[in-house]
Amino acid sequence: VDETRLCIWYKIYERAEKMGRLDKLMEVMPPLDWDKVGTSPQIDGLRHLRELNSEFQRFNSEFHRISKIPS
Repeated sequence: VDETRLCIWYKIYERAEKMGRLDKLMEVMPPLDWDKVGTSPQIDGLRHLRELNSEFQRFNSEFHRISKIPS
């Protein structure tokens, strides 16, 4: 700790107090999912839809294969 420098948290606290946002300063945020850093939510959504479509296609083809089996 460099005692010649002001603590930045003191400044952050003062500013939050002036803005009436001390409650936000005390708010605990969930941890960041580092696997998603640098990715686009839209692209992630499209990938998920593609995966769902692939699963549906497999299910659909299996369903049609089974439904053609005579009972």
